[in-house]
Amino acid sequence: MTLESAMEASRPDEALVVAGQMREVEHRVDLAGILATLAPEHREVLVLREIQGLAYGEIAQMLRVPQGTVESRLHRARSALRERLKGYGS
Repeated sequence: MTLESAMEASRPDEALVVAGQMREVEHRVDLAGILATLAPEHREVLVLREIQGLAYGEIAQMLRVPQGTVESRLHRARSALRERLKGYGS
């Protein structure tokens, strides 16, 4: 085996890489569309917690609501998101 053929064999197939990247973009677009269907207060807490990684207390302070409200909104948001994602990718 030559050095050139060894290097060629170690490179990932560009078509597979591009296909994987396209699927990732499609999933992000799908998720953005699904998030848009949630009630604004549910979408807000979901993004702050799951995407931005804020703690419940931080979210409560930011939104000026009790932490229990954040927790209940997050529970409802996750339930709604789970329901909308049923059958996704099947």
